[in-house]
Amino acid sequence: MTALSVPVVVFLLVPLAGMVTWYNVVRLGRARQTLRRWLRERGFALVSARLCWWPAGPFRLAIARHQAVYRVEARDLAGSLVRGWVCCANFSDDAEAAWDGADS
Repeated sequence: MTALSVPVVVFLLVPLAGMVTWYNVVRLGRARQTLRRWLRERGFALVSARLCWWPAGPFRLAIARHQAVYRVEARDLAGSLVRGWVCCANFSDDAEAAWDGADS
């Protein structure tokens, strides 16, 4: 590295990496809150949720739009365990579910 390229790395790339990290922490934290609230409002109790980092399930294109997609297990009001996919919109309280075995 030349003497000029060290400041470029320090003053440009390090803050850029920090901003990208901050964006993802905030975005995914908000998505997790949206997921919990959305399930609770519909009478579900969250059992487990796994964030999908690789396109899978019915919302595979949502990951390309940087939307959080979760593989979830939840209990409904009757106590039955349901499984499916939940896609949380970016910086919004909106979500959409596709439950396993549900007719589309």
